[in-house]
Amino acid sequence: MLLEFQRAFAAFLMHGAPPPAAIDRAPGNAVRYGVYQRNFAGNLAGALSGAHPALHRALGEAMFGELVIGFAATNPPEEADLHRYGGGFALHVSRVMPEPAWLPDLARVDWAASCALHAPDAPAVTADMLDAGLLANAGTLRVVLRPHPSLRLLALGHRVRALREALLAGDDAAALDASRKISTDGENLAVLRGTEGITVLDLPPAAFRLATRFAGDIPVTDAVAGEVDAEALGLFLHHGFFSEAEVT
Repeated sequence: MLLEFQRAFAAFLMHGAPPPAAIDRAPGNAVRYGVYQRNFAGNLAGALSGAHPALHRALGEAMFGELVIGFAATNPPEEADLHRYGGGFALHVSRVMPEPAWLPDLARVDWAASCALHAPDAPAVTADMLDAGLLANAGTLRVVLRPHPSLRLLALGHRVRALREALLAGDDAAALDASRKISTDGENLAVLRGTEGITVLDLPPAAFRLATRFAGDIPVTDAVAGEVDAEALGLFLHHGFFSEAEVT
């Protein structure tokens, strides 16, 4: 009996199903329990808005709210921590709003930034922390540089970084200008959390390919497949791409 009630109440909260019979029969209970339904929906909307601030600003309250309702109806949270809720939102956006075509990419950058923000803490490896000889011989030693827990790598079809920056800054004129200039030649982004907050870097193709290989937690010799790209490695170290260096 209790289990049936719990399942019916969960369906009532998450899917808009009719309230459980036990609630429906009691005078006034349907109205009172509706408060729980509205609070639940409000919590999900707040979580998705917090994780996708640029997308929210680009779409406006009403349109973003419609997306939230549609997503929540088919993708209820699977755990209590709502910081982890919204991983499939960009896909939902692509299905529901095919135009403008760059919207899902904007959602992907927002979600990557949210994941980076809430990733576990770990000290970043810097060039100063590495032995000079280790770096000099990184092409011959079995050195593993493990990615920082906050690091997210995105290969996008549209160049949305400038638009996102303008949206987050609240600069409507710059955002409108950036939206008109979005190109479809794509961009490769690295998103991570540093000492000053979230950083979003536009990586050159070669550096992005190297970063994706490092993200596979493999030795430097295997990642570079030849001579070390010192410039790219220096960029990674400067921005804290790695949380651990180990000689295997």
